[in-house]
Amino acid sequence: MNRIMDVEKEVALATAAAAQTASGRKRWFGASSREELLLRPASPGLPDEGAGLCWLQRRHGETQASGRGLPPSQHRRLPVTLVLQGADASLFDVVAPPGLKAQEYALLLEEQLLSDPETQQIVKLGQAEGRLQLLACDKSLLHSWQSWLAEQGFKLTRVLFDLQLMPPVPGSVLGWQGPANLLLLKAADKESAGGFLSWPGNQLPALPEKWAVQSWREYSDEVDELEALAPGSSAATSLLKPTRQAKASGIKLPTGLRRPLQLTAVAALAYLLATGAFQWREQQAANQLLAQRLGLGSSTDLEQVQRQLTRQLRMQQLPLQQLSETEGLTIALSDWLAQHPQWRLQRLGNSIETGFHASLIWQGEGETPALEQIRESWSAQLPESQRVNMALEILDGKARLQLSQLMDAEVQS
Repeated sequence: MNRIMDVEKEVALATAAAAQTASGRKRWFGASSREELLLRPASPGLPDEGAGLCWLQRRHGETQASGRGLPPSQHRRLPVTLVLQGADASLFDVVAPPGLKAQEYALLLEEQLLSDPETQQIVKLGQAEGRLQLLACDKSLLHSWQSWLAEQGFKLTRVLFDLQLMPPVPGSVLGWQGPANLLLLKAADKESAGGFLSWPGNQLPALPEKWAVQSWREYSDEVDELEALAPGSSAATSLLKPTRQAKASGIKLPTGLRRPLQLTAVAALAYLLATGAFQWREQQAANQLLAQRLGLGSSTDLEQVQRQLTRQLRMQQLPLQQLSETEGLTIALSDWLAQHPQWRLQRLGNSIETGFHASLIWQGEGETPALEQIRESWSAQLPESQRVNMALEILDGKARLQLSQLMDAEVQS
């Protein structure tokens, strides 16, 4: 009996050891396959054709290559994490009720933001003692970087800010001196709220005592600074919303079950075809009976009446269909303006009688794009571009773009 128990114990230990080895091997392969490209601009603001850009190519937490400017083509297949300057973000520490959802964060910042909260991308960095630490930045800035990187052949997967990657110490202030900017980061604790200050240069102005710096980090090289920030990127919250992709899932059936299931499927199809034929014959008989009761000569006359009723029903539903189309155009215009911030919406109308119409004014630098270029960008956003009439005019030295929906009568003509 003791011998049997010893054998069972040895088998159990061997099984546990094999499972632990397999788990460790899985974790090791998962870590080794993690490879990414970190990009960071040297100054705040919109992308400037790669000027001042530096980059790191990392594999399972180790830097493999680095440089300035645009990375070589062999690195552009990697998922990209963009690390922006803290001067382009705003950090808030606010009192928040429990159970607040992410889409409700903007309600907490309505009185503190200088712009419309709907134009801001807001994420939670942390929470403590009934308070939330929220980071906000302009959505148009994210769209500009995403579009520019896509044009250069990069796949942007995450957007972070440098202040998220700095190692704060609770109850103290961290001073971070980069090549061109100076940033002070104060960690939140039970006694006080957190925050940060940022300005160009390296001269520290006179500040209140609570902003006295206890720890300094200085970097004179952009690549060295990015390498110091890189370790904190893995756990940081991205401001770029992830795209949802449907996961393909398949079920592998045992060989012995495939044949019976195939025969069952064929039988079900034959049953559906027989049922459909029976219902069609019943419908024909019902049509003939209804035609006799209505005094019509045959079921053919009844079909004509049905077509007329169907046509009238479509005419009644046409206003609702037009209103649905105008709502779709309004949503498409909002997306188009997010990708072309040089245009500003001046007037927007939407009704059943006149359809969708909008007026935009050009506020960008340089010459106004040609009307054909505008049509091409709109067509890429909305395939049904032929249902929108565009007119470009110059009034008082300013370019205005007039958009109006082509109603059904105009389309048919």
